[in-house]
Amino acid sequence: MLVSAAATQMNVPAAELTTANHEVVHAKSGKKLGIRHARRLGGEAARAQGCRSEVQAEDGVEIRRQGTQIYDLNNIATGKAEFGLDVYREGMVFASVEHPPVVGGTVKSLDDKGALAVKGVSQTVTLDAPKPPLLFQTLGGVAVIGNSSWAVVVQGRKKLNVQWNDGPHASFTSEPFKAAMIERVKQPAKACRNLGNVDAEFGKGGKVFESVYYTPMAAHASMEPPAAVAEFKNGKAEIWLSDAEPAGVQDTVSAALGIDKKNVVCHVTLLGGGFGRKSKPDYAAEAAILARKLGKPVKVVWTREDDIHHDFYHAAAAVYHKAVVDSKGKPTAWLHRSVFQPIGFDFRRAGSAPVRARPGPQRRRVRRP
Repeated sequence: MLVSAAATQMNVPAAELTTANHEVVHAKSGKKLGIRHARRLGGEAARAQGCRSEVQAEDGVEIRRQGTQIYDLNNIATGKAEFGLDVYREGMVFASVEHPPVVGGTVKSLDDKGALAVKGVSQTVTLDAPKPPLLFQTLGGVAVIGNSSWAVVVQGRKKLNVQWNDGPHASFTSEPFKAAMIERVKQPAKACRNLGNVDAEFGKGGKVFESVYYTPMAAHASMEPPAAVAEFKNGKAEIWLSDAEPAGVQDTVSAALGIDKKNVVCHVTLLGGGFGRKSKPDYAAEAAILARKLGKPVKVVWTREDDIHHDFYHAAAAVYHKAVVDSKGKPTAWLHRSVFQPIGFDFRRAGSAPVRARPGPQRRRVRRP
């Protein structure tokens, strides 16, 4: 369509035209027409004719990228780009948090003598356990504070001796949860969509196929584990982090500190891989709380193990399929059941209903078991 429009404009055969560098080119005469102009003419012609364009694939077509495709590409390639772990503030200390192994757990007893004996570790700080609904609050635990990530992450936390009260979710494990979902999905459920009578079709005989599939909870595993820097001064908080939703950071940090969200400023670095995890700013809340407690900038660093253990997992699901085919191999009936908890249900208050009805029971999953 672009070429046809340009051919009409230039009064030359369309077969003599090529495209290159954002232009339609007529090599014989040296005439050129900008793609933007040709596109406008082509669009007008298409609307006038009431037709749609069709893309023609041709052998030997050269496809080239022009210029820099990503604004930050040069900085990324040369190591100058800033990710969450790269942020530094004058007077900043490092923090790494030993979270309770079970969501909702609390510290029963703490012996931090070993951690405090590590060179570079200055103190430990106990973080309060969250109150439901959990949303993106901190998980609580014990933060080790020091002058380097090596001191607090690699050395200090390993020396902590923490005993935990696991709380009401201590009995949760994945295998019984999986077994319950698979058992439930084999049973009749509320119909979400029903066309025809599958039971009648199954009763007519034929070759029957049945399968059950299960998807476990899956971690995001972003390339850069969560990290955030926070500074708190004069009742205002500034946060530097890799995050996909700055407004969500404002909401979470303002709630954690009990301040108006207009007093929370969020500086977004390059994401370091997000995959959905970095729209959930619990680690930003940790940094903000610690910055206010300590009166100085704090960088919170999560390890890869922290990231996997304390992620917001993708919802588990069990699916049951049953189908029957006739003598010619043609499917005549198909039954599909699914059991899962809607992802959004994790972020509403306990007991609230899902947005829309789903087949099977609605199970409430404990966040980050």
